[in-house]
Amino acid sequence: MSEAFTTSGIIIVSFLLFTYYVQKGFGGMSIPLRQFGMFLLTKAAGPAADLFQEREGSGAKTWMQTGVFWLLLAGVGGFLSAWHNYDAAALDSLSNVGWGYDDGSALAYFNEVAMSTAIFAILVGGILVAHTRTTGAKLASEANASMIAMAWTAQVLVGLVLCVLNHWEWLDYGASEAALYGLVSGLLVLSLLVNSLITLGDRGNSPISIPSWFLILALFALLFSRFAVALGETLGWTGTVWVADVMSSGWVPLALMFGVGYHVLSHVTGQPIWSGSLTKASMFLLFVTIPPFFLGESTHADNLAQSVGAILVTLGLMPILAASANMLATIRGNASAVVDSPGATAAAGAAILLPIFAILGYFTGLNVMVGDGSLANVADTVNSSYLYVIGGLFALAALFHSYPLAAGKSLKGSAGGATWMVIAGGLLSTVLFLMGDWSENALVDSEVEDMSSISGFALTGAFAFYGVVIGFILAGNSVVKTLLFGNVQASGTGDTSDISTYNLVEGNTSIRALFGRGVGIDTMLIIGESEEDGAIG
Repeated sequence: MSEAFTTSGIIIVSFLLFTYYVQKGFGGMSIPLRQFGMFLLTKAAGPAADLFQEREGSGAKTWMQTGVFWLLLAGVGGFLSAWHNYDAAALDSLSNVGWGYDDGSALAYFNEVAMSTAIFAILVGGILVAHTRTTGAKLASEANASMIAMAWTAQVLVGLVLCVLNHWEWLDYGASEAALYGLVSGLLVLSLLVNSLITLGDRGNSPISIPSWFLILALFALLFSRFAVALGETLGWTGTVWVADVMSSGWVPLALMFGVGYHVLSHVTGQPIWSGSLTKASMFLLFVTIPPFFLGESTHADNLAQSVGAILVTLGLMPILAASANMLATIRGNASAVVDSPGATAAAGAAILLPIFAILGYFTGLNVMVGDGSLANVADTVNSSYLYVIGGLFALAALFHSYPLAAGKSLKGSAGGATWMVIAGGLLSTVLFLMGDWSENALVDSEVEDMSSISGFALTGAFAFYGVVIGFILAGNSVVKTLLFGNVQASGTGDTSDISTYNLVEGNTSIRALFGRGVGIDTMLIIGESEEDGAIG
């Protein structure tokens, strides 16, 4: 496991250098690097980039539209999985058209891939909207962003097909092929990162906004993880692959969730993010700890490595709690606006539920990580519910708030109903699935072979999960209606701030610091009111 420590050291150094040069620039090399980056974005792809529009917001819109495709697939797949946990022979009548269901592992893998892809694509689109609004400039290349969105969906489909062909033994999909696949995925991430960095350079002398930080750090972490997995798989470095998996399945989605949540709630309430200290804590601690989700076994590691890992997982709760508390405190400034906005309601619901899932993931994930495995089924349920409920709600927040901004249309459809369906169905199904898992473990420990007495948990859980599926379908319908029938509204980055008022009390600050908190030239400054001391962090 020594390679895990080596990889972690390289990660820390890489992040420090990356953040330093993002803030300070490359001096005289900045202009040549920008020109080279624009060449890669606009010319290197050849005619492919010309197939897409350079219209402002089209890149973010394409990312979210492809994400909706995967969201619907993941919803249907999740319901089938929940249904088959109750009755494994439910769809055996379709065997004549190729349907087959064994132990459910293949369907579970598909659901994880589909839902992870949906969350990533939708949140990337949502945070790109925040990125362009806070920098005051459109993406360096909207066409390239759209092309990468389509390429990302294509490479995920290819990966799934390769897994099927390998299962049927039509080809060998081994470590070398997986490494090559990871490199291709990494190049797509690199293109999106270059696009985001060039856009960031157009902000002038303004500080880098919080959503922009989360975007570029998430993309850099994903880029590093893709190349680390390729190297680790090729050389057999198990520890490196383990660390890279933590980055891609833990850091990246949480960073995108935090970025979207901060932007949506701040924009809807018209208030700045409540605490700058909690914001920095949620950002810094996220990338130096281990999130409590999707933890893999580390039985190949020695006791020291496992002890360090357990400590980092414990500390991994802190950025989650900090971000959730910060988002909920931001709501306090204008709670009525949050209730009236389906996107903000989804973000608020996710912020409330995230700590609960984190604590559940902490106890069950540690059990899996140390190799005990007695709570492996519970950990799988927590991880799956985390994707569908927490990831799904943040995805809805982006679709219902950021997508209309990118499309320049008013929100249409049953967006509010979709949000509450996912909240109610997701929470109820999670509770029922967990009750079923814990009951099953209790019966196994008691050496009871007949499990029919607890089948009701799986049945009612599957029925409750149907609410999540309906919510996802309503969300997709809302996106289509918004695109086709939404009233045209002013879109684009503009020069106005998302924050309408800002309270100043005793103390010192600077114009640059105010700009960094999202204050714009038209923001109303209220001097001397101390009631909302906490609101300025």
